Amino acid sequence: MDNSSFVHLHLHSTRSWLDGFGTSANYIKRAAELGFKSIALTDHGNVDGAIEWQQECKKANILPVVGCELYVVSDMNKKDKGEKRSHLTVLVENINGWRTLCKWLTKASLEGFYHRPRCDYEQILNSNLDGLIFLTGCAASVINASDRFVRDLDEKANKDSVFIEVMPHNIKSQKQLHAKIKKDYSEWPLVATNDNHYILEEDWEAQEVLLAIQSNAKWNDPNRWRFGFKGLHLRTADEMLQAFEKQGDFTKREVYKAIERTVQIAERCSNFEIKKQNISLPNLPYKISEQSEFQELKSRCLIGLREFGLDRKTEYKERLETELALIGKKDFSRYFLIVQDFVLYCKSKGWGVGPGRGSVAGALIAHLLHITEGLDPIKYDLPFSRFLSEDRNDLPDIDLDIEKRYRQQAVDALFEIYGKNNVAYISTEMQMKSKAVIRDIGRVFDLPNDEVSDMANSIWDNPDHEGSAIEYAVERNSEAKQFAEKHPKQIKLALKLEGQFRNAGRHAAGVIISGEDLTQGTRCVLVKRGDYQVVNWNMKNCEHQGLMKLDVLGLATISVLEECRTLIKQSNSSFEIETIPEEDPEAFEFIDSGKTAGLFQVSARPLTELCTQMGISCFEHLNAALALIRPGPSESGMTEEYVERKKGKHWDKDHPIYEDITKDTYGQLVYQEQVMKVISRMAGMSESDADSIRRVIGKKRDPKEFEPYKKQFVDGCAKQKTFSPKEAGEFWDGLLHWARYGFGRGHSTAYALIAYRTAYLKAHYPVEFFCATLSYGEYDEKKKDVQKHKQHIIDEAKEIGLSIMPPKIGISDALRWTIKDNCLYTPFAEIKSFGESNALKCVENKIVAKPKNKGFFNINPVAKKKTKIEETLEKIDAYDPESIPSNLSEYLPFECGRGSNKLIQKQDRILKAEKIKYRSERISKCKRCSLAEEAQEPILTSIGKYNIFVIGEAPGRREDIGVQMRDGSIKRMGFIGPAGDLLWSTLAKYNINRSDVYVSNACRCYPSKTKTPKEDHIQACLPWLMDELKKTKCKLVLACGNICLKAFTGKDGGITTLAGQRQWIKSLEAYVVWSLHPSAVLRNPRNRELFEKGIEEFSKAFKEATK
Repeated sequence: MDNSSFVHLHLHSTRSWLDGFGTSANYIKRAAELGFKSIALTDHGNVDGAIEWQQECKKANILPVVGCELYVVSDMNKKDKGEKRSHLTVLVENINGWRTLCKWLTKASLEGFYHRPRCDYEQILNSNLDGLIFLTGCAASVINASDRFVRDLDEKANKDSVFIEVMPHNIKSQKQLHAKIKKDYSEWPLVATNDNHYILEEDWEAQEVLLAIQSNAKWNDPNRWRFGFKGLHLRTADEMLQAFEKQGDFTKREVYKAIERTVQIAERCSNFEIKKQNISLPNLPYKISEQSEFQELKSRCLIGLREFGLDRKTEYKERLETELALIGKKDFSRYFLIVQDFVLYCKSKGWGVGPGRGSVAGALIAHLLHITEGLDPIKYDLPFSRFLSEDRNDLPDIDLDIEKRYRQQAVDALFEIYGKNNVAYISTEMQMKSKAVIRDIGRVFDLPNDEVSDMANSIWDNPDHEGSAIEYAVERNSEAKQFAEKHPKQIKLALKLEGQFRNAGRHAAGVIISGEDLTQGTRCVLVKRGDYQVVNWNMKNCEHQGLMKLDVLGLATISVLEECRTLIKQSNSSFEIETIPEEDPEAFEFIDSGKTAGLFQVSARPLTELCTQMGISCFEHLNAALALIRPGPSESGMTEEYVERKKGKHWDKDHPIYEDITKDTYGQLVYQEQVMKVISRMAGMSESDADSIRRVIGKKRDPKEFEPYKKQFVDGCAKQKTFSPKEAGEFWDGLLHWARYGFGRGHSTAYALIAYRTAYLKAHYPVEFFCATLSYGEYDEKKKDVQKHKQHIIDEAKEIGLSIMPPKIGISDALRWTIKDNCLYTPFAEIKSFGESNALKCVENKIVAKPKNKGFFNINPVAKKKTKIEETLEKIDAYDPESIPSNLSEYLPFECGRGSNKLIQKQDRILKAEKIKYRSERISKCKRCSLAEEAQEPILTSIGKYNIFVIGEAPGRREDIGVQMRDGSIKRMGFIGPAGDLLWSTLAKYNINRSDVYVSNACRCYPSKTKTPKEDHIQACLPWLMDELKKTKCKLVLACGNICLKAFTGKDGGITTLAGQRQWIKSLEAYVVWSLHPSAVLRNPRNRELFEKGIEEFSKAFKEATK
């Protein structure tokens, strides 16, 4: 039988979560290969894949049928353990049927959910059934549950709209159902379906793995849930006939007739399409006519223009007129009013709102309405067309950053303003990512944990990489290849499951605000995802259905900024973050120095390293760094090329127009907006057309798809006389290569602004900054050890002189860090296993001191047993405002400690080398300790170009012998011989020479008998060294070895722990970079890595100091 004579009307895709295997695209691809003319999608309990199914069918010229296999019970209000749910297949014939189905599924989720979304008999039978076709389901058919319901359904539904579903599966439950059908429904029309759960016959194993993942079962468990039979693939018509024949339940004529009906049913459903809908905007919560919405928007913009002092600037007035004209034409005025109202509402509540993110930064209107803050699009060269253009009819996309601590309250306010049935979150579908798939497979097949972990860790989920990440790892990583060779079956299954959907969830930020009641099925299904009300569609499908989306994100850094504002205003009432100076050198020096703990985005190690490599001296550099740090530019070599060009590398110049557009980015297309400008100016195209091309070439597609756009560009260049056709073609090919890595300048500018503000606050208000950051910073939550990142903040705070105090009664807050006299006080909530409620009790019952033998919560003459809270508070000396006990690691996840008595001013900590010449000559006569008797003579410090010191432990034999000069004299100096050779050759890799630095030792005499200098030797020599450091105004020291550590900190040992770290030493008034002594490498080559770590950090500091 030809496959065009049969239609699959019962099919489960990957959106039958962890039950069906196969994406819409792959199902349709296989259907086209087999010659099917139509095909249905009937996932379990949802229609989430319906729009995508129709779109994929359209591409393949196949007629789509959409529907659902419902879970049905007699009464959805009853939620009995072990209940039996029956199945009913529903197909959509027209828009009325579609809306009814969506309403059913909404109620099934919001009211009938019990393990699964359940409909009931009354709900179905009391509905308008026009436009729906019913099939009685698989082996779990409603026929087994209620004959009465089936017969009532047939009476209520349209004529010829209820069919008895038969399947060719040769299993007991199916055959029993068929026996009942032949007995009780012999006159009813049969329709033949296959219970499709995977695409190819060999996919049965992958589908069973999904079931094992769903039920958390092992593959070898004989009792794990499985279907127990095969044949659930996309069978051909001939395979269906053969399977029915083998089953033997129906005659050949009955089977042929049942198969023939599938085509008839599909034809009835083929005219239905989930069409793209016009935008459904909610009504404003105040009265205003549609005609006056535009005038209201214009009026608000003009007020903003005057407020910013821009009302007399022609460029701004013309830009505003252009933007308003397009917004008015597209009837988007209400959208902007809605967003502005929400932003102003948040600000009125005292909830901080970020400066903006994404392409909205290019809208002058957003700037004037205070939707964005501090992002003047003309000043930052951000085009409006990147945000909204003539050829785009979807609503523009505005993302809002709200303080993370208030984000949920902000969203809740939307429900209150617009109504609970008009607001919902957006769905997101959880893909089975590569690493997770490997771990799932490992668990199901009980593979060794260490092997699974090694394999998972070898995978890099790079969003810019095309194809399978698992396959990529196996091809390039030895551990992954070894795993694949040892477990070939599991790797094959993992490759199949990679990219399938695991389940559906709630989008982190997306919220829908609708002008229509979302429970009525006109645009979506409303479902419960956890405790949240969510539309069933993902973001893309929400746009298709005309649902207004607002991204409301929670950003912890906004809370840091707002807390800084509050703290600073206590001493400076006029302070506002929005008015801090632009292009502040000290802010950029912090970024450039690598001291980035707590700085937004920049604190991530890769971006810190990039900033120190680049040299950040202005806002534009910071902006570029945020765009260049992504995997695409980094892997392609674009980032490295940018850094080299910025440092002076020559490059072959391109067309003058191109070079003019990229003059601030050293001839490279760093931003998507630059791509648009190149296309527009080179080919004479409108910004709108340029944006359309930019969107297309930014996607990973077959190069043939770009040919029409290439012709448009080449023809445009010929008309503009910028390039010949050959030159234009070559230029286009280069553009195509680099444009895919371009980043949205609006987004990077917005984030650069937040990063700059944090740097400015750290440079100028360090006490308030550290306090706010410890209270609300996120410390890179993607990392497993969050407390490690908090410790980094604390260490920097102590470096600049702040004391970190444990919780103190009467001083500390329950949840927030507090400031008092250059001390930061830990909140009670930081105490391990203490919890918020106990922390609040400590503040609610706070007392200045704890009377002897009396409890914390109940002060009376009768002694009572101490509570655990009281015992903990006593152990951490919470009643003594000055004490820092030594046992705090047991109670706090970080180290407390005292800073210097005087807070170091920011200007004291700026690394700036000077050319100051000085050394103490008098040391040559020193007899302060016994080492003078062991050595030839004390070795003088070598003077260098800069007041930067390289200090060793003590001279060695070679240094004591010295070097004979041409005149016969002997010159003795530090770091010569094998250890010196290793040191200077390593520093030479970073272009640091001996002549650049002062060279000295902590002890100046060779300890020929003592071998290792003792403390009295160190203390005798230290004044000479301190004198030189002070008089040269040294701000940077490379300290090699434990003797240096003892001299500068008093610590006995520990250089291997500190190696590679840069530390401000108050007694020296200088930064010290700790390093192993090169002789440690000569003794044990395994020490080389630690030694080079110190040299690398010193080279960074040297560069900062001498630039």
